[in-house]
Amino acid sequence: LLFIFIYMKCYGFSIRDVYIDPETGLISRAVYKDKNSEIERTMDILDIKLVEGSTKYRPMHLTVYNHKNKRSSDMIVKKILLNSNLLEDLFTTRYIEE
Repeated sequence: LLFIFIYMKCYGFSIRDVYIDPETGLISRAVYKDKNSEIERTMDILDIKLVEGSTKYRPMHLTVYNHKNKRSSDMIVKKILLNSNLLEDLFTTRYIEE
């Protein structure tokens, strides 16, 4: 794996270590650290797929683990559609809350 160190004050983290899979050139893991270099969160990308009808790869399953409160979140994407002509109104806070 290729390792990249990034200084990221703008996201509330001081440091982000990024691991890149040399085969795909895509991020496989990111480690977010505070100003004391203590790990706050770890993001692992567990499944990456080529989007059908495209040349783009997208994560289909990723996990973020919060080391401070010992909680984790999973995002699992079942299907990605391109150019599906969805209305912009579907993505407003008001629509989501209804």
